[in-house]
Amino acid sequence: MSTLTREKLQEIIKEEVELHRHKNEWDFFIKPQLSDIRNNLINKGYGRHSIDENFSKALFGSLMGAGGGTGADALGLGGSEGLLGGASGGIRTAIEQTAIEKIVSLMGLDPFVGFGLILKNAIEQSIKQLSGDEMKSLLSGEQGKCLPVSEKITSITLTSIEEAMKEGILNMLMEAIVGELGEDFKRNPLTKPIYQNMREKFSDAFGMMLQDPQLHSDISKTICDNLNIETILSAAGEAGMASVGNAMDAIEGLELDSIGSALGDTLKGFE
Repeated sequence: MSTLTREKLQEIIKEEVELHRHKNEWDFFIKPQLSDIRNNLINKGYGRHSIDENFSKALFGSLMGAGGGTGADALGLGGSEGLLGGASGGIRTAIEQTAIEKIVSLMGLDPFVGFGLILKNAIEQSIKQLSGDEMKSLLSGEQGKCLPVSEKITSITLTSIEEAMKEGILNMLMEAIVGELGEDFKRNPLTKPIYQNMREKFSDAFGMMLQDPQLHSDISKTICDNLNIETILSAAGEAGMASVGNAMDAIEGLELDSIGSALGDTLKGFE
């Protein structure tokens, strides 16, 4: 493990402070103003689809490969610099982070620790793989357009977790379960078979969870319902499902009830 230098620590703290500042600026100043602008345009008779498409281009043009675009000027919105001010890059990052954190929270997880943090990072990386047209469909909030894209995000996210992060997640889960028993529990000839058996069952259960069609559906719908212009500009998002959190709770509790009896059965062989 690399050493965390003083300079690196200062850089991390600075980035976190900047992100927090941009989140506050977005939540308390910019978002309420943009929400009022959107509502005023709706009241003037402009179509929601046209409004949201223009907001998408103005806010996320760089992700959509469209810049601000002439379409963004059709309603007098200007590009992202006009909507977000000189700090548009930092605020755009804050918007994306806030939206993804809300999605993870709606799935019943803490987006700042453990599996919630892993899921947040995986979703963020998956979104970066979308094309401009897919971003446009996702931000539209229309089920017929955004759901196929959110299903793609979910598939990429869970596949990447299973392929690249599964071992680390299993280590984290096992440490949470048997950490207090110490390293001896993992290495002692008497208890090592129990540990290995537990790990195999956790691995199987975790793999089944990631492939669960209902879980895919729940995550996809939560992304589609909450990663769009209307909910991004609203004070509160759509209520989501706690499927991931419930599934992780089930995995974490998989062996807790049986560990005592398993240990007892093993020890009987030595009586």
